[in-house]
Amino acid sequence: MKIIGSGSALPEQVVTNDDLSRILDTSDEWIVSHTGIRERHIIKEETLAELATAAAQRALQDAGLTADQLDLIICTSVLSDCVTPGSACFVAGGIGYHGKTLDVNGACTGFIKALDVADAYFAAGKAQRILLVAAEKPSFLADWNDRSTCVLFGDGSGAVVLEKGGDGACLATHLATEFNDAFLCMPGPVSNSPFTAPGKTGKLSMNGQEYIFHGIVKGEILKQQVGEKGFGYDPIFAPDEAGGLAFAQMDTKAKNTISHRGRAVAQLVQFLSEQA
Repeated sequence: MKIIGSGSALPEQVVTNDDLSRILDTSDEWIVSHTGIRERHIIKEETLAELATAAAQRALQDAGLTADQLDLIICTSVLSDCVTPGSACFVAGGIGYHGKTLDVNGACTGFIKALDVADAYFAAGKAQRILLVAAEKPSFLADWNDRSTCVLFGDGSGAVVLEKGGDGACLATHLATEFNDAFLCMPGPVSNSPFTAPGKTGKLSMNGQEYIFHGIVKGEILKQQVGEKGFGYDPIFAPDEAGGLAFAQMDTKAKNTISHRGRAVAQLVQFLSEQA
């Protein structure tokens, strides 16, 4: 498969590190040195569906296609505007599409999981062109009293149009699950049922340092996959580095994207492809 178009959309509101320092015990210097982030876009009046639709429309325009030329829309979101219908349905309605839709909830790995699903659709002969949209609003979930996590997140959406065939075949995929809700957890909504014990809503909790180190260790899987395909390996993250040191290893365009948009959970890959 190959990417034939990409697009993105961000909320208008920009929240800088200095803005955060007014409500948190932190500073621009600390945030930049530990994360590389200087500002992030946060939803104020837009809906996630509006951002996702705008990104989808730009990706279609970039690909030179119309909605009726798609065979499937896959949308990945942790938190949609509604529990149901899902984000993919909102995107379909926004671009005038009436075919198959599918929603994926994969958090940080949402785009990769959705890409793997798209690859399977192509391999099964069930699609020729797929619109993949990642849309996230982690600002709605973050604990804005926790300086170790809330500074990381920004809202936004990115989209790519995928086409079967071409030189951009999916060379390898490795997906695995290791459950540990101490790394990352966001409780669901409380029940409306009068027959269920009362509960209370929660906020996003994340052990950021352990989460990052876990990802770096698992980077060995990437090294193995690349080696098996006969390619050289020039890692973005060195195994003994993390935080600001790892950020220093990154490509200039990737740095700029993170620095000015924050780490919106799933759409970074699309943003980077559009900036390339």
